[in-house]
Amino acid sequence: MKQATNDPQPAAKQKILFVVNDSWFFVSHRLPVAEAAIAEGYTVELAALEDETTALVSSRGIGFHNWQLSPRSTGVIREFAALRNLYKIIKRSKPDILHLVTIKGVLYGGVIARLLGVRNVVFAISGMGRVFTATSGKERVLQYLARLVYKFVLGHRNSSVIVQNDRDRQLFVEYWKVDPARVISSPGSGVDLDQFKPLQQVSDPAVVLFASRMLWAKGVETFVEAARQLKSDGSSARFILAGDTDPENDTAVPVDVLQNWHDEGIVEWIGHVKDMPALMAEASVFVLPTVYGEGIPKVLLEASAAGRAIVATDWPGCTDVVDDSVNGLLVATKDPEQLSQALKKLLDEPELARKFGQAGRLKAEELYSVETVVKLTLAVYATLLASSSAKPNP
Repeated sequence: MKQATNDPQPAAKQKILFVVNDSWFFVSHRLPVAEAAIAEGYTVELAALEDETTALVSSRGIGFHNWQLSPRSTGVIREFAALRNLYKIIKRSKPDILHLVTIKGVLYGGVIARLLGVRNVVFAISGMGRVFTATSGKERVLQYLARLVYKFVLGHRNSSVIVQNDRDRQLFVEYWKVDPARVISSPGSGVDLDQFKPLQQVSDPAVVLFASRMLWAKGVETFVEAARQLKSDGSSARFILAGDTDPENDTAVPVDVLQNWHDEGIVEWIGHVKDMPALMAEASVFVLPTVYGEGIPKVLLEASAAGRAIVATDWPGCTDVVDDSVNGLLVATKDPEQLSQALKKLLDEPELARKFGQAGRLKAEELYSVETVVKLTLAVYATLLASSSAKPNP
């Protein structure tokens, strides 16, 4: 794992501008980094789509720019408008460091950084998303275009790429020929080890928890079919789906489908959950049968920190967290039969599930604390600032 250096300290009032699709995603995944940067003397601003979390962002001393975009849109007119709006924001902000998160943030912000000569850029790759696991003709065209834009933006002379799993690191080094010294490996967005604790709460009946956005690619249907099979075999476990669907996302599971599953009694769809530590404490086993373009799923870090056995797909991002038969079980993608067998094993052997959960907590303590991610990111900032003065504008 390539680590950034810690040596240089930032000059007072250097400005960092984060660019993220959604304000809520920034709060969930990047707020601790921003707060630590402010404590180190940086000025911090955020460009994102305004939502119910924006007031919280402003209350933490972070300047806010409403980036007017549709996060899931691919329409040419709307995307050009979003690009133009972001150009104005970055030009007005004049950041010393541009920290780009999510695919649109990376691609649009990366192009603008080259055009405006922003001296320091961080490309934070939290997974390659749905475009890079595309199967439809339209998405394959978008994938081709995205790869071309990536090649252009990654040519920035003073930038770092932060990736979350080995597959993505290999992609940037081998496919886009990024200097390995510029590609930094980070353990996802980290997890608060004080918030997610291994509480020894025993649920009766046992609870199998799936928590994610309700997208087909996250493996929702695979989970439901595995639950159906276990229920038909007489399992008394509760199978909980936690998470919202997204009407703007054409890969989202429709509300009526989720409600039908719930009404049928196969699963309990409980929608968005504000208190994830409490819900995780109720779980006997945590499940994520994803085939999405993941980085490292934050929810897997939370399950590990909470000391819960995990069943996940043998898939990039999942395999970075789950060591098969150590802290969980890995199963084939889109295979309800294999998933149901893995779940049955852990439900039938609660002592094995506890053993896996203990191993997961130890791994979280060693690798996944939010403090580790904050320290690494601040070191990336300092290293970029130290080197940019010796280089011409990008």
